[in-house]
This record gives sequence, C-alpha cells and structure tokens, in this order.
Amino acid sequence: MKIELKINGKAIELSEETKEQIKKACGQVKLRPTMEEKYWAITGGEVGSFYFDGGLIDNNIWNAGNGFFTKEEAQKELAKRQAIQRVKDYILENGMYYEPDWDNGNEKYFFASYRGKTQIHNFCSNKCYSPIGYLKSNEDAEKVLEDNKEDLEIIFK
Repeated sequence: MKIELKINGKAIELSEETKEQIKKACGQVKLRPTMEEKYWAITGGEVGSFYFDGGLIDNNIWNAGNGFFTKEEAQKELAKRQAIQRVKDYILENGMYYEPDWDNGNEKYFFASYRGKTQIHNFCSNKCYSPIGYLKSNEDAEKVLEDNKEDLEIIFK
C-alpha cells in the first residue's frame, strides 16, 4: 500500500519503516486484528497467541478486553490483573474490606497515581473508581501501601 504525505504541496512517499514509526508514535488505531493477523490474549490466566479469523471465540476475546496486538501489552495487563487480585485478597484476609456508603459524607480511602507515584487519597464526593476497592481508615490504607507497594505500583503505573 502506497502512503504519501504532502508537505507544502510536495508529495513524499513514506517507507515501511517510517509508517511503522508513525503508527507506534500515534498509538494503535485498529479495534481488531485483520484476518489471519497474529494477536495475543489472556485466557485461563495465561497469555497465548492466536490468529484472528473473525469467529465467535476471537470476537468474545476482544469484546471482553482480553485481546492485545502485542505479547508485551498482554503480559502487562495480566500482571496488573494479578496484582489487583493479590491486593484485594490481602484486604479481605486482613479484615479491611469496606463497602462505602456513598450517601454519607464520610471519607473513603483509596489509591491513585499522581505524578507517577502511588498515593493514598481520602476524599471522593462521588463514586471514584478504585480497582481494589475502598478502605475505611487512613491506618488501613497505610498498612495496605506498606505491605503491597510493589503490587500497587504495577496497578497504578
């Protein structure tokens, strides 16, 4: 496929290498692989490779958010999901599970990333998303941060 770029009225044909660099710099714009294109998926708690045929299994994988264009993307997402589950298990096992009353103005402690650093936040006037849930006290949040720092960094990168 021939791709040209016009600058000041002059057509410049792009090399395959340049096209790939542009795609990488701009991010992936495809929603699904093309027919017979190799892709990576999280299935059964593992990352595996598949060739897209547009069938039910392929579409179910992509519709569930389990399909990726690269192995690295799939591995990163699997690591994040596993880290989320470990922190959730830790919270439950240590009696820190907390279901906030969103109609009550009490503080709800949760984690977020700010300027590349995982931090505890203690105010949320509406239902802020937290992949690991919410904590009732700052002490609980500090303990989760202390004992799960590596997993929280994976989650909030």
